[in-house]
Amino acid sequence: MCADDVVYYDEIIKGKKIVLPDDKGNKKYDFGSIFWVPILYFEQNRQIWRPSEYEDEGTTARFFCIQEMGEDAFKESTPLRNPRLESTEEFPVVRAKKRPCVFIKNHETHKTNPNCQVIPMYAIDDELGRRKPKYSDDFVDEIRSLKYGHLFYLDMDSHKKMKSSVLRLDLNVCIPRNYLEYSKLCLNDEVAEILSDHIVRFYTETVNKETIYEEIMKENKYYL
Repeated sequence: MCADDVVYYDEIIKGKKIVLPDDKGNKKYDFGSIFWVPILYFEQNRQIWRPSEYEDEGTTARFFCIQEMGEDAFKESTPLRNPRLESTEEFPVVRAKKRPCVFIKNHETHKTNPNCQVIPMYAIDDELGRRKPKYSDDFVDEIRSLKYGHLFYLDMDSHKKMKSSVLRLDLNVCIPRNYLEYSKLCLNDEVAEILSDHIVRFYTETVNKETIYEEIMKENKYYL
């Protein structure tokens, strides 16, 4: 608890916030495990790779160029054999960055390579340890107090493998398991429990009763 009696969830958690799985017997694909995952930035542009030169009667593309996504996108007259591309498909121009992500669950829709739900982590400091401008101290404190349903704060782990970060629940992704690279780190049980309740709040706009999470929400007058 700090000035003005605001409760910060990370101050009431004892011990390390991020731990080695062996410290608590976690399995690799348990809720709260941390993986490195390529996160795509679809929102940053609307461009596609279009063939610029063809072979084999127009079924093989030799070269591609970047074009803006116009009204004819996903409406090609002829599919490609090499690389394979149906007439209703396009190759989008998308940047990606490998980020640490918190594992939520498996979706057992594919037995050999199931889709996995993960929440990406965004560091609040840059490579030199300086606070990024968009993460002011006041804003980070509001996140730590659980003010925002779509944001969740994680403190730097004691192993120095992860930076203090903000989880973006609104940017959670579903990705095949073979894209996940295990960090051999996970959330401790108390942090995982609070995050689980935070996820429930975000998706259902309700709060689980008789929990630490509910008490924090009441103390901070965020109760729904």
